[in-house]
Amino acid sequence: MKKLTYQLLPLFFITLLVFPVNAEEGAEEAANEPSNPSELLELVQKGQFADTAEQRERERKFRNEKNKQAKLLADAKAERARLEREAARLEQKFEANEALLVVAEAQLKERLGSLNEIFGHLAGLATEARNIFEQSLSSAQFGKDREEFLTKLAVKMGARSRSSRCI
Repeated sequence: MKKLTYQLLPLFFITLLVFPVNAEEGAEEAANEPSNPSELLELVQKGQFADTAEQRERERKFRNEKNKQAKLLADAKAERARLEREAARLEQKFEANEALLVVAEAQLKERLGSLNEIFGHLAGLATEARNIFEQSLSSAQFGKDREEFLTKLAVKMGARSRSSRCI
């Protein structure tokens, strides 16, 4: 029994200490609340019942944040529209350039028509000359430089002739 008393005694003191504080808070709240309808009407007319400075400040902050969000959204939409217009402009420019490229390639092919024949003849003649120089008696005197030059020339002219035909 003594053990139980020692355990409950601190709880009792704490209850005594806390209860008056709660009672005072309840009395303050009761003093602020209207006790009859006429007092309630008077508080509402004065605007004291629901419209406090803290609530007005919260509403102002909320409106400011809402306005900021609306501005950010409008800015993002305007940027998207600008980028879409730019993409459309660039796409049109790309298509126009592509058409110009087709025309330019056709002109190049036409102008290179006779040159292709010349490149082909040069490649064939360089190959023939190389073969002749390789078999000549003077090849020992002049070395392999002539044959290497003609081989490179034949390859270059043959490649030029083939690349022009691909266009």
